Amino acid sequence: MKRIGVLSLGCSKNLVDTEVMLGHLDAAGCTFTTDPAEADVLVVNTCGFIEAAREESIRTILEAAEYKKSGVLSRLVVAGCMVQRYGDELRRELPEVDAFVDLDGLDGIVAAAGLAPLPKAAPATGLLQIGPKPARFLYGSETPRRLATPKWTAFVKIAEGCDHTCSFCAIPKFRGVFRSRPPEDVVAEAEALARRGVREINLIAQDSSHFGRDRGDAHGLADLLERLNGVEALRWIRVHYLYPNTVTDRLIAAMAATERVVKYVDMPLQHAHAETLRRMRRGGSAEGHLR
Repeated sequence: MKRIGVLSLGCSKNLVDTEVMLGHLDAAGCTFTTDPAEADVLVVNTCGFIEAAREESIRTILEAAEYKKSGVLSRLVVAGCMVQRYGDELRRELPEVDAFVDLDGLDGIVAAAGLAPLPKAAPATGLLQIGPKPARFLYGSETPRRLATPKWTAFVKIAEGCDHTCSFCAIPKFRGVFRSRPPEDVVAEAEALARRGVREINLIAQDSSHFGRDRGDAHGLADLLERLNGVEALRWIRVHYLYPNTVTDRLIAAMAATERVVKYVDMPLQHAHAETLRRMRRGGSAEGHLR
């Protein structure tokens, strides 16, 4: 059995991607270690959002490669946002890496780790799909997943991608357009997590309050919270990344009426100055935010 070490960088949405890869590796019979010096295979799940995150990702990759000299490491795999966004460059500049996995190739992590044959169309250095291009992958309740959080809490990604065109953000270019999971699938995952002992779920997306709107449902998140409130084994349901422009009275009423939904709002507010908001293509206004 291969011992796998995983270094997950970036946000909680990235952590869910890491857990999906861990799930596939777990199903393949791998064991895991938190000590990179003991790992036969190291996986670095990268963040490619801002310059500081990209620098951290590159530094982590190069540090991981050193274990080929000092440890038992035989294979280094790089995955995630930077592969999706800068795949060609990474492949040219990082010969230390044995395989690359983009956001649409998370289910190929077992092959990337050297535990299954690579697809015939894959390049010699791994599963890299030559990019950049927007991702389309969306995990579901049946997707293998191994939690990396304490056993009582878990993140549940209710959607992927983003439809905003903010001038300072490239996420839609590599994460793709906003795509909601079917609400019944989110509820099924919450029920499965509750059976495993999870008592708190944290709902995450690039814009959680946009949930369902891509499917024509303006009150998708409110309806989802009401359905999740019926999962009796849960004690807390937390909602992250609510945009002020899409918070409605219906959503606030649902949050007030559901006993398991925690009564606070996690809302990204970058600015309030009208001209700055216009140049950021952020939308909204100081008055609207306050209201």
